[in-house]
Amino acid sequence: MRKGEHLYDALARAIRPKRRKREVADLASRHLVLVIYPSGHRSWIWRGQLDGKSVRKTLGEFPTYSVAEAREMAREISANRERGVNLIAIRRQASERQKAHERMSCDWAFGQYMKYEGRKRKTADEKWRIYRREISPVIGTKSVHDIRYEDLMPILREKARTAPIQSNRIRDLIRRWLNWSVREGRDLTKLEYNPARDLPKLGRVVARSRALSDYELTLLLRVLDASSSIYVEPYRFILQTGCRRGEAFGLRWDELFELDSHGHWRLPAERSKNAQELLLPLPQSLVDMLKDRRALRGNNPLVWPTAGPSGGELTGYSKALSGFERAMRELASRDGKTIPHWTAHDLRRTFITRMHGLKDAYHRTLSRDAIFSITNHKQDGIRATYNRYNYYAEKRDYLQIWSSFLEKLSLVDHRQLEFFQLLAA
Repeated sequence: MRKGEHLYDALARAIRPKRRKREVADLASRHLVLVIYPSGHRSWIWRGQLDGKSVRKTLGEFPTYSVAEAREMAREISANRERGVNLIAIRRQASERQKAHERMSCDWAFGQYMKYEGRKRKTADEKWRIYRREISPVIGTKSVHDIRYEDLMPILREKARTAPIQSNRIRDLIRRWLNWSVREGRDLTKLEYNPARDLPKLGRVVARSRALSDYELTLLLRVLDASSSIYVEPYRFILQTGCRRGEAFGLRWDELFELDSHGHWRLPAERSKNAQELLLPLPQSLVDMLKDRRALRGNNPLVWPTAGPSGGELTGYSKALSGFERAMRELASRDGKTIPHWTAHDLRRTFITRMHGLKDAYHRTLSRDAIFSITNHKQDGIRATYNRYNYYAEKRDYLQIWSSFLEKLSLVDHRQLEFFQLLAA
């Protein structure tokens, strides 16, 4: 190695390479060295002691960085060394963090959320569906550390144009995911700020109030009686118990007990929306229906599986419900009446609404708490703390009262229903 030169750009360019690597110290800058490789390639290094160790740090290439620029970089490192600051180590750590952050894509970060938190909930499949369809195509490959509010709002605005309520669901999922990432998952993601914190809900939610009338229930029962669709039974189950659509269509044989006698349904907490187990005594009409279905069950654990080789849960339930609705409208049109649109969840609302108008054998109004216990609503306030009663006897009696009410409706001519005062007792 040459002892050194007072380097300038023309000289740095003129020094000829040899068979072996050459190093030329810059006499005007204590720790700056020009390295000339046999290929002719030239680069700058800082060479010296840091924290008691010999360090060689590449600063950049020549002529990309001129002699003056290389001296400035070397002086900065040397000056910080005099103050006890290892600038090279600091920059190395920052570079390593940056590389780690670049590897932490949004796809990876969402996977961590689902692995440690999202998978615990029964809506895990729906979360993955929303993420893969709506979020990942926009930000999936970006580092989660580079995501800003401005990256997220276009996702919500685009969806709000066609599906405002779904836009709100996407917003809620993004907030929960990134909130977990800066709290419980910070040791994994190293994320310190939630860019979704201020995301607004763009969809205006209007609470539904639709409940089917006696006339509409009569039409629905007539349509279900006339149909041979596999969807009839799960929708009857919803109508008879007031359960949620997913709880009915995902019904498993191992959740049903004593079908040869009384008949019970135990909905496990992992299949319940509120993670609360439900024990429900079934009315005789449902027990008879399920016993007939059991004779055809085969080896599938689901009560109503698909007919294909997969044997999974039924899909297409919305299409089937639309078919039932069309048939109801055709019957109503003959009476000169119209049927407003209704959904599967409206059956649950109908169940709760109409049950409040029924009476027991003693002509007493049915208990509100018992009705909500049937539909597995969590109690609120002081009730949740002190009322531990399970209402099992009431649930058995009330469901039989409701079943009898529906049976009476099914026997009434819908064209003459308005002339009758139908009593539940």
